[in-house]
Amino acid sequence: MPHPLYIDIHTHLFSPDPSVWAVRSFHQQEKQEAAHDAGPLSIGLHPWFLEAANLENDWTWLEKESARSEVVAIGETGLDRMQGPDLSFQEEIFLRHIRLAEARNKPLIIHCVRAWEELERVIRQANSPVPMVLHGFQKKEDVLERFLSLGLYFSFGAALLREGSTAQKAFCAAPLNRVFLETDDGTHPIQSIYEKAATLRGMELPELIEQIHFFN
Repeated sequence: MPHPLYIDIHTHLFSPDPSVWAVRSFHQQEKQEAAHDAGPLSIGLHPWFLEAANLENDWTWLEKESARSEVVAIGETGLDRMQGPDLSFQEEIFLRHIRLAEARNKPLIIHCVRAWEELERVIRQANSPVPMVLHGFQKKEDVLERFLSLGLYFSFGAALLREGSTAQKAFCAAPLNRVFLETDDGTHPIQSIYEKAATLRGMELPELIEQIHFFN
């Protein structure tokens, strides 16, 4: 892969811009859309849409499709206390995603809402060498430090544009070799998020671009 100008590590939108290497994310209710996407893409069983009755079919789809070369990451997957089934079921499926990422030798994109203790416990239990990215990160620095110690990466999005946000503070505290940027499902272009990120770190934009790589 030639080195792109910008990396958007997690987006739900199509980007026609050739200067952006955008990893488009698809979940279990988007099987047809994922099948027709030329990549790069990530696929996973999103915790919001986990249903025991559909699990066998959904997991069969994920196992098969995750072997495609266009699929560069597994997920998003993870834990959500606000939406989705019982957390114990979410934890079981999250751990299965970790093992699948190991088998495919692909990184994992993680979604987490108000389940940080549980997430940490499952990651410790898995003890996996797979690179893991906490997407849309906007927690305080103590949470950042906990997951830094586990070797995780952090992806920051449009929350960086909100002055005084916890995302800004966490981004400024994070090592740049553990950081990615993303658009998720927002309307702000990745270029504006890069520009704000460079300003927050007191860097020139080209310098920041050179610092953000895809797991190398």
